[in-house]
Amino acid sequence: MKIEEISVKNIIIDNIHNLYESAFPRDERRDFEDFLRLLADPESRFSVYAFLEEGEFAGFASCWRWDSFCYLEHFAVEERMRNGGRGARYLTELIRRMALPMIIEVEPPEDDLSRRRIGFYERNGFRPAEDIEYVQPPYSRDRNAMRLMLMTHGDICLKGADDDRILRIKADVYGVTE
Repeated sequence: MKIEEISVKNIIIDNIHNLYESAFPRDERRDFEDFLRLLADPESRFSVYAFLEEGEFAGFASCWRWDSFCYLEHFAVEERMRNGGRGARYLTELIRRMALPMIIEVEPPEDDLSRRRIGFYERNGFRPAEDIEYVQPPYSRDRNAMRLMLMTHGDICLKGADDDRILRIKADVYGVTE
């Protein structure tokens, strides 16, 4: 297993594009052109990591990093490579590499798939912030806001929906500055 930070010029970018669009509903992702623009911007706090198995693309993660925490925006493993413990290994290595407390958004536990996803993150050290009502702002005018749940990893305690870290994510990731 190898984890590699990538740039827009990396040949793996097409694999990431395909997985990004197949693994996440439209409202949970930005246009891929915006994804690439963020990745190419040297001032951006946005990074993308590819997971490789014997040189073969296995998945990716996109993250935002600030001084005291990071936000794991997307994490996906190729369908043919799921359910073998790879996702847990990739996530563990990403957490080690980021070396900061982490925040993620997940769909609320309303169906079997979302409950399994939450269980995966809990088995990997994440804790649900169940007391916070959270709505993911839309990525663009043609997308919808979504009610999601926050989870945290590491030494981080969110102090409600107006926590500075949540406001930072909304401002930097979604462009909401209310």
